[in-house]
Amino acid sequence: MTISFQSQPQKTKKPYSKQFLSSFRIEEKDLIFVIGGIGMAIYLAVTDLALLITILASFAIAGSLYFISACLPLVSKKLNFRISIWHLLTVVCGLTLAFSSFEPSHALFLTGLVGL
Repeated sequence: MTISFQSQPQKTKKPYSKQFLSSFRIEEKDLIFVIGGIGMAIYLAVTDLALLITILASFAIAGSLYFISACLPLVSKKLNFRISIWHLLTVVCGLTLAFSSFEPSHALFLTGLVGL
């Protein structure tokens, strides 16, 4: 009597760099655009760094809004309350307006007192 064990195939984990790159789903036809984007980023880094930082910050904000909107159904299910992206945008815009009004007063009337 022979006992044979079927060995289960070992799942090899991809390195983190390949997992990161595979999450973008870049195909061969997209490589020209990727190379062009990297080239433009290098050009902007050399000529106008502030514009590059502004563009990258915009991408970060858009990406974070995408992930927040993807999590909204899960949060809505936990709270038993329907939360839409418009609810969040209203809160963000309201807080932005409220906190943008807190400016130091310029106190122009005090400049006239100095001359007296």
